This record gives sequence, C-alpha cells and structure tokens, in this order.
Amino acid sequence: LYQEYLKEGNTAEMEKLKNLTLRVAKAGDKEDEVLSHLNKINRSNRKFETLINIRRIDRSMQNIGNGLYASDVEVTNASYEQFQMDLLRNREYDLLELCKAEKVDWISLMPDKFKHLSTDKIFVNAHPDDGLSPVCNISNEAAKAYCEWLTLAYNNYSKKKKFKEVKFRLPSEEEWELAARAGRKTGRYPWGGWYPKNSKGCYLANFYSTDEEPCEECKSSTAAVDGGFFTVLADAYFPNDFGLYNMSGNLGEMVDKPGIAKGGSWNDTPDNCTIESVKEYNGPSPTVGFRVFMEVIVK
Repeated sequence: LYQEYLKEGNTAEMEKLKNLTLRVAKAGDKEDEVLSHLNKINRSNRKFETLINIRRIDRSMQNIGNGLYASDVEVTNASYEQFQMDLLRNREYDLLELCKAEKVDWISLMPDKFKHLSTDKIFVNAHPDDGLSPVCNISNEAAKAYCEWLTLAYNNYSKKKKFKEVKFRLPSEEEWELAARAGRKTGRYPWGGWYPKNSKGCYLANFYSTDEEPCEECKSSTAAVDGGFFTVLADAYFPNDFGLYNMSGNLGEMVDKPGIAKGGSWNDTPDNCTIESVKEYNGPSPTVGFRVFMEVIVK
C-alpha cells in the first residue's frame, strides 16, 4: 500500500501509513528493520543519477548456469567509489555513512622480517588502495547495499542492455562453490588442481606465503613469494574455466550469511584458501571483500 501511495504521489497518506507502520514495528522491536525496508522502497521508485557503467557490468558477468551469473572479478575500489559517488550525488547521506570503507595501515600489517623494505618493493605489483585492486574493510551490510544499488542502476538503465530485469546479490555458500568449481567435480582449487603451486613451484594465487623463499623464477621480481604481500589487482593470476579471477586467495569473499567468507585471503595459508574453506569475520576486515552475483529475473 505504501508503494502504491508513492507511485500516486500521495505523500499525505504515505506519511500516515509510515507512522502507523513504525509504531507497530516498534512494539515488535522491528523499527530499524522496517524503516530500512521503507527507505529501499523510496529509492527504488524514484529517478536517480548514477555513474555506474552498465555496459561494463554486462561485460563482466559470467554465466555459471541456471540463470545465475557471477562477476569476473571481486568488486574493485574504483567500482565501489562510483557507488559512493552515486550516494553522494543522490544525497543518500545515511547510506553513505553505512557504506564507508575503513582505511587500512598496510605497512603495520607487514611481517617483521620485511618491514625494512621500501614501499616500492612492498607494493611492486599493486597497492591495495589502487582503483583496480579489490575493495575491502567494509561491512556485510555495505556489500548488500552495493548490490541493491547496482540492481537499481541496472534495472533503471533505459539504453541497450543484456537483460530487462536482474537482481544483484551476494551468493549462498553453495552458489559460490558452484562458481569456483566452474563445472569441475574434483580438485581443491578453482583451477581444478589439488596443489597451490604449478610444476615450476610458482604459486597460482595470492596466499599467505611469506615464511617461504620465492622460486628461482620469481626471486628477481618481488620479495613476496606469490607476487603480493597484501591484495593484488582483481584480475591477477589466471581465471578459472568460468572466467572468474581470484576465487582462491586475494580476499575472502562474503556470502549472504553475515560473518562467513569463502576462498581465503592474502593472509591465509593455501590450505585455508580451498573451494571448501570457510573464513569467519567479525565486521570490516582488510582480508575480506565481495563479488557480486546476478540473478536474471526477466530476459
């Protein structure tokens, strides 16, 4: 009913219904939840400005089957900043505060034996704050808000796009594993193998490996055994057979259940970065980010 009043522009009845609904919600200790839902209805039924490149989003989504798609990379700093700029342009100040990414003092997280290195050597391949590095240190609520905003931006885009209506969201654990396996039935890692290294001894993803010496081929390029002490670019290493990068390592990826991430991170050993690995987190973390999944509603 609230949504119908909104479509009609009947603000007086909207306000009456909102106040009544919130009084009932308060009695059931659900006031914040209901208010959040009403705010989502307000956002989804009005015009808004967006900086999000919908055609780029279309190109990035990879089919994993049954009308479900996954982004080829973890959400990057650049993409997340576009979302934040959208919130600012549309005066969504409360949501902007909720979705802020906490700053990370990366140097303080360096292993002691490498703290003498210059920043050029520490960040030789990528800095975690670079635009094409994956965003981290945000809350599960912020990741879900990003998905909701992306859904709104896509479905309101009036020019040519791949689908008429979609829903972007975080995946379930099962959906995430489906995407990571990429059709393979065996193997611990997204590339289908049982081991984290190739035949030359080079790591195939971004793990915690600073207790080891780099292989002969990598010694001259970086002090980090696997190419990065922290996060590396979102499209680093080889993708799996679905075209998805960094399903193992780099950042643990949030699923729809708060406090649970999949795939392990730059700070987890290879044994904790397998397809079946579960990483627990409590609030924003420099080891946790997210990847959007897209459900097709209307083709």
